[in-house]
Amino acid sequence: MNVSSNPAAAAGTPVPPAARIRFIDVTRGISILLVVFGHSHLRQYLPWLDNLVHQFRVPLFVFLAGLFASSSQPWWTFLRRKSRALLSPYFFTLGGMFALALLFSPQAVGPRLAGIFWGTGQTLDIPPMWFLPHLWLLYGLAYWILKYTPWRTWRGVVCALALLAVTPAVFNVTADLHVITTTDGRMSRGLPFSLDLLPVTLVFFLLGNACRQAVMAFRVAHWWWPALAIGVLLISVQLFGSQVDLNERVFTPVLVAAMAATAGIYLMLACAHTLNHWPWTSRFLTYCGTNSLFILIFHAPIEMKIHGLLTRLLPVHDLALALLAILAGILGSLLLRNIIVRIPLLSWFYPSTIARRAQGS
Repeated sequence: MNVSSNPAAAAGTPVPPAARIRFIDVTRGISILLVVFGHSHLRQYLPWLDNLVHQFRVPLFVFLAGLFASSSQPWWTFLRRKSRALLSPYFFTLGGMFALALLFSPQAVGPRLAGIFWGTGQTLDIPPMWFLPHLWLLYGLAYWILKYTPWRTWRGVVCALALLAVTPAVFNVTADLHVITTTDGRMSRGLPFSLDLLPVTLVFFLLGNACRQAVMAFRVAHWWWPALAIGVLLISVQLFGSQVDLNERVFTPVLVAAMAATAGIYLMLACAHTLNHWPWTSRFLTYCGTNSLFILIFHAPIEMKIHGLLTRLLPVHDLALALLAILAGILGSLLLRNIIVRIPLLSWFYPSTIARRAQGS
């Protein structure tokens, strides 16, 4: 999600040892695969797992984005780099789809164009891409907070709790703020670029930044810490009815949902710490993590098209079709990455490929 495959270097912060960067990329790989699972047909067969993953999927993504955030660069340099890293692929990809739509369904031009600039999950042809402009907003706001506020003090904790406390009130308003009707007749939710999600995402973004050193030195001290995290997650969902779906503006009960998300983040860090010691798994997850931008953008349309095609061609069980389709979504996205990196014009709009190519990847 950053300009470079090395997120610390992209943020202008000191580069930790390579093994620690690999651990972060493994965690990011797990995170993006959870995103793929949440948008796949496979989740219909594992609703209990889908419900658990929903508790921390987006908070984990945001937490990892905040790890290496920095305000050390001049503002305009920072803004230019983040705009190119996040908004260039967003507008190029959706703009290309808009151009194709002009050829095949010109009657839907208005809703599609408005949806791109509104930028929420319901208004986009590729719903997961709402995260890119929202992350751009998040980085911009966090820059000023990191630079000018005493956010690491007790005042920062109070402000974080206050932000979480106002989340239900904000969502009560924006969940029913239907400004745009999409091409398939759905009504949009939320503010442009999901601005109304900031009370939640900003808290986990800054939490990631505050935990940078702890994450870089992360290890599982004892088996009962992950067990405790699993317990908190299960109790939050089963006993207190925690529900998290930020795309639908659901984060309730707010403190319970925050605890569930934090427990899920710790659990995924523990999983990454273990998997990082398994060479083949570590390599695959690292590759997914360093190319998470491409998986985020392309997995959903590929998975949907492949699933529809396989349904017509193969007389096999729906579960097998779902597994094949999700695998195609992941591998197809990585294949597109390897095509894009070799075409200078395309790679300019996906700047992460430039940095990785310069590093010889």
